[in-house]
Amino acid sequence: MFDGDVKNAGIITEINKAKGPRGKADENLVIKGRELKSIFERRIIYPMDGQARYLLSSAAETVIKTLVDDQAGPGAIASRQMAELRIDTDDGAGATYELSSRYGKMIEALEACSTSTGLGWWVELDLGLMDFLLKTGTGKDRTAGQSTNPRAIFSDRFNTLYSASAKESDVLYKNVAIVGGKGEGVDRDIVTAYNGSEPTGLDRREIFIDARDLDTGLSDRGLAKLAENSTEVFLDGRILESGGLKYKDDYQLGDLCTIEALGYTYDARLTEVRENWGPNLYQVDVVFGRPYPEMPRQVAEKNNETTEKLNANETPPDVVGYDANNHISADGFVFPATQVPSADPNTLDDYKEVPSYTPVLAFGGGSTGLTYASRTGSYTKMGNRVLFEAALTLSNKGSSAGSATITLPETPNTTSSLSVYVSAITYTGMIMARISGSTVSLYQTTEAGATTALSNTNFANNSVIVVSGQYGV
Repeated sequence: MFDGDVKNAGIITEINKAKGPRGKADENLVIKGRELKSIFERRIIYPMDGQARYLLSSAAETVIKTLVDDQAGPGAIASRQMAELRIDTDDGAGATYELSSRYGKMIEALEACSTSTGLGWWVELDLGLMDFLLKTGTGKDRTAGQSTNPRAIFSDRFNTLYSASAKESDVLYKNVAIVGGKGEGVDRDIVTAYNGSEPTGLDRREIFIDARDLDTGLSDRGLAKLAENSTEVFLDGRILESGGLKYKDDYQLGDLCTIEALGYTYDARLTEVRENWGPNLYQVDVVFGRPYPEMPRQVAEKNNETTEKLNANETPPDVVGYDANNHISADGFVFPATQVPSADPNTLDDYKEVPSYTPVLAFGGGSTGLTYASRTGSYTKMGNRVLFEAALTLSNKGSSAGSATITLPETPNTTSSLSVYVSAITYTGMIMARISGSTVSLYQTTEAGATTALSNTNFANNSVIVVSGQYGV
């Protein structure tokens, strides 16, 4: 913690030790750390139970605090909870914000909400309870054009600005969002979002937002993304501490201030403040609005955007034969328990692997007194085809009489020949098995071509029969 300020507490992340040729007189110790809010870099966003994506739509303060509670607070699973973290009371402040994520970075979601709505958030150290407290708030309006609060104007005119740098850039600026919702192809919901009158011609800068996770609020999602890509002038500077404005006394992180430098005069929020201490040295460097998107930052943003799009596409809506929330599991594709038939010949609308079904042997449709030493069955159904195997060993053939049949796992709609193996069964010529009606029928065929059905008289009390094949349903 620096200077006794609970908001200036951090976590040590790196310690570097070095020694020169002069021994202890030449030792150096460099300690680096991150502010407390960096703890949220340790979490990604899990969807809630039974949901494909993590979705929130509420006031910005509620979104921030609910997100943290669900992913790192008491609302998270036990192994993800940060016992040292406490969340301040939610007053529902800020504009409405739509959050949708699937395994995205939590800290980036928090920063996006803050950027879009202007609501700040931070983590401070509570020395009384010795824990971390998540708080939110909006900075004060200290611009030149208002008269409610003391003004904070950074300018050479008032001797408050030591140095400044500015960049004009079109790297990220967009002013029209084309938002794609649910549906596929020509049936997909498409909304165009912009602020004020619709930009045209060369002034129009478009961005596509994949929002297939949303049923409603496509326009709000588009406007939120435009807010994240709205800055064209990037300005930072070093405050003249010997001037009339003192950090924490006259202005704070998050305050809305007026900046006059390098030919620019505009109002912007203080989004970053860096304090530097050294021997006889104290410097305050600030960023107005947001930092210039250098290449590593741009790559990180694009990578996160790509991840979000890929995760969004994991659960395409209205795909025949898939459960809307869980069509992909850790083990593979998941089809609904009840088939959703499709007339499209290119659509696989059902699949199941059944390791066990119970085949039944009957004579003349009956099985009185018939018992088994063993019997097993299994099958796989792929669309309109069933592949199966049944194996039966008798211990008593019982007293029922008539043609022999074996039950199938699914009702067939075709007549198919099958493979068959038998033992302790008498027959003339060759034995065959084929589907007849809704069961497997067994036949014997002589060399002369005479075919008759096998019956109970062909079986013994220890007969064995194994039949397998495939058929249509």
